Amino acid sequence: ANCCINETFFAKLLKLGYIRFIVTQNSSLQHYVVLLTCLLRRPQQAPNLTLQVAREMAALSEARDTIRLLFDTTCLDALVRLLSRGNLDDLAVYYIGLTLQRLATASPESRIHLSTTGLPRVVVPQLLTANLRVRSVFLRLLEQCYGSPHMG
Repeated sequence: ANCCINETFFAKLLKLGYIRFIVTQNSSLQHYVVLLTCLLRRPQQAPNLTLQVAREMAALSEARDTIRLLFDTTCLDALVRLLSRGNLDDLAVYYIGLTLQRLATASPESRIHLSTTGLPRVVVPQLLTANLRVRSVFLRLLEQCYGSPHMG
């Protein structure tokens, strides 16, 4: 029970921007990305912490000056691995999918790496049960990594 309280508290600090502020004051934004990646790689995830980390990753992938920090293969692998775990909150799945889709769009190297991670085995089964917003992001992601029948 103590662990969940700490994870809930940590998720709240992430949401309020305190963790990002502290890490970037003493180090760099790259260290913040490393921290988020480590949180994604944890064997057990508290749902609220996973959702907040997914939100933070999506926010970093939105800006041109910070998206490059996410091009790291360890980060990409952690995002795909988290999706493969299943039983994630729909909103967390959406944010992770959105982040991956933005990374695939922004970087040919990320797109190539994602195409070697077994992404279809993770994403395609989820297309059947995902909500419309998640399906849309996943389809764009798969199109980015593997092309579409309309691409010539």
